[in-house]
Amino acid sequence: NSPGHNELHRAALAANQLAGVYARVVERLLLIAAVQGIHRQDITAIGAHGQTVRHQPQAFGTGYTLQLNNPALLAELTGIDVIADFRNADVAAGGQGAPLVPAFHAALWADAAQSRAVLNIGGISNISLLPACGTVQGFDCGPGNVLMDLWCQRHTGQAYDDAGRWAASGHVQADLLTRWMLEPFFHKPPPKSTGREMFNQQWLDHL
Repeated sequence: NSPGHNELHRAALAANQLAGVYARVVERLLLIAAVQGIHRQDITAIGAHGQTVRHQPQAFGTGYTLQLNNPALLAELTGIDVIADFRNADVAAGGQGAPLVPAFHAALWADAAQSRAVLNIGGISNISLLPACGTVQGFDCGPGNVLMDLWCQRHTGQAYDDAGRWAASGHVQADLLTRWMLEPFFHKPPPKSTGREMFNQQWLDHL
């Protein structure tokens, strides 16, 4: 996610490797699906937005979002059509570059009798608001595991806090939490999105 030497070349090679990883996942899924009688020819398309490495929607005018991806290679490796670049289409239309998550959550869990919210805690946390009546909304609400992963790498040498055991051994530092909550992003009204451009090692060290 950080600028580096010859990054366009390295990004292209990484995109090719990523397509290979995606293809292997597809093959595993097809083996599982075959048990249910679903085969390659039954799949209409693969949706693959890639791995986000820069994300600046609505900044600098229209803004942009940049993903490592090679959908053409993925289509060649799997023999299945691939739909890609829908994050850029959403940004071009004035969105934040994540059009599918709220729609997916609404399809699974929307209920005309009660309002619901779905919170996804990934590297960055996002929430989908599913009102019983009204418009579905979705937006990023801040860091999820990204800061904890950075802290673990620095202090334990591990890539992440397995099962949250290390975190569970600690306690909330109220003064530090209060200071962190002053971050303007938390008080910005939706729609909004964020990423490692903001919540990164420098942000953590500064606070």
